[in-house]
Amino acid sequence: MGVQLSGLAQSGQVLGWAALLAVLQLGWYLAQPMTLKTASTKSIALGRALPPVIALAVAGIVGSRWPQTGAISLLLAAASGYGVGALWLLPARREALQCAGPGAGATTIIAPTPSQADDRSTALRLAHAATDALTGTAILLLWQRSHGAAEAGYLAVLLRVLGFVPGVIHAAWAQVLLADGASRRRSAAMAGLGGAMLVAALALACAFALRVQWLTSAWAGVLPYLMPLVLWQGAACLLAAFSHLPFQHGRARAYSYAAIGFDAAAAGAVYAAGFRVAD
Repeated sequence: MGVQLSGLAQSGQVLGWAALLAVLQLGWYLAQPMTLKTASTKSIALGRALPPVIALAVAGIVGSRWPQTGAISLLLAAASGYGVGALWLLPARREALQCAGPGAGATTIIAPTPSQADDRSTALRLAHAATDALTGTAILLLWQRSHGAAEAGYLAVLLRVLGFVPGVIHAAWAQVLLADGASRRRSAAMAGLGGAMLVAALALACAFALRVQWLTSAWAGVLPYLMPLVLWQGAACLLAAFSHLPFQHGRARAYSYAAIGFDAAAAGAVYAAGFRVAD
């Protein structure tokens, strides 16, 4: 109904892409909790980290070789990433069938560590997620108010690319350690530092692409913001690498309250900066 009311010219194609992406995305999302119970640690991490990497690679390759494809390249990239992630349903289903077969009753069930738990209420979880989203939205609105819609769009794309790294670290590192019940603080530090270095490398690649004019001159306005974004997302990589520790030590509620307080302070700073821009 929404597609019909929008008046899009190729509504059938739009609905087809939407259905395909919905099915593949659902498959990937279903595979993630199933692999936590049946797959190895490396397989869990690979199943969470590989799909976004595949999507990024497909978007870059198709966009650079066939720039006239436009939105199709992004749709293909999303479908490729979700499709690769959905492949983890196959071994997960096979393991589930084996566990349900004869002799399954002899399977030893390992009880979780008593101290490792998420004792947050549903309201606290929603508040934590909502404040994260609202703070990010406020930053984008401030950029739009300060620099205009076009340049804010370029900054949002750059933030999305750099923010991809801490997102992968959180999904493929911290979540896997929680499922494994391991701490690995030294490895977590290496993962965080490696992610920060990757963020810096992506920013350098962006700056190099601008210098050699691989990107249009419209992107030149993001250069002054590369260093602040690198510091921001590099710190996010370190936080993501250690984000499993509060849950393993039974301090999930304190962690969420601290995150909400930090987001509130950041949103207040953005709000004050918006007033200065208006003046």
